Amino acid sequence: MINGAVGFKSGSSRVVESHVRKILQYVVSCYQLMLKDGKKYNYSTRGKIKQENFLRNGLVDDYLRKNINLLNSEGINQYTIINRESTETYHSQTDRLLHDDPIDIKIEYSPLKNDLQDDSVYFAIECKRITIDSDSKDYVLDTEKFSDRIYTSKRLPFEGQIGFIENSKITHSSICIKVNECLQSLQSCEKLITTQELKLIKISSDFEGSYKSTHKKLNENKDNFSVFHLFFDYSNVVIN
Repeated sequence: MINGAVGFKSGSSRVVESHVRKILQYVVSCYQLMLKDGKKYNYSTRGKIKQENFLRNGLVDDYLRKNINLLNSEGINQYTIINRESTETYHSQTDRLLHDDPIDIKIEYSPLKNDLQDDSVYFAIECKRITIDSDSKDYVLDTEKFSDRIYTSKRLPFEGQIGFIENSKITHSSICIKVNECLQSLQSCEKLITTQELKLIKISSDFEGSYKSTHKKLNENKDNFSVFHLFFDYSNVVIN
């Protein structure tokens, strides 16, 4: 059982991580297609939609859903469902109550379901805009919430985060430093236990902005979980 991101053996964890990495590789490929297309997202056309959601919707609707054949290329029975602003229920370790949790991007991937023999499994990605260095604090709040929440549905011990970097003066490496500083601050006040700060990893051979961090849940067992971070340069994508 993987309720609350627990119960994984080392072998199954490696299999699950390989699936998660493939999903993330697809997300990166879609971002690269966006750059190749010269796609622009003009905030003046977003109406009442929040800026963060406007960018997330564009990524999901214009690329992740439209190019799904790139991810489902291994067999006719393979399928992927990608939803935005889905809601799941969780128990908070802080107040011990049930809450609704909106998930920015929820991905249901059949190879993952098949290998775990569980049709309710999904991979979640949270999104944040980064316009100034101090936005790293809001970005880390998503990591912090993963540690506090024990989901009633099946949740992987792997989470995803995307940072939309809108400032050309900010790079993935510079914001990584700021994010790690925030993680250290949370560690000192025991709001988030981090066992490995953001460390550069390779998701795709031609993409540089991918990182991984590892943490512990605030539950009784202090279950381990990992977060994959993708920092996308949107400085030439967004029009203010």
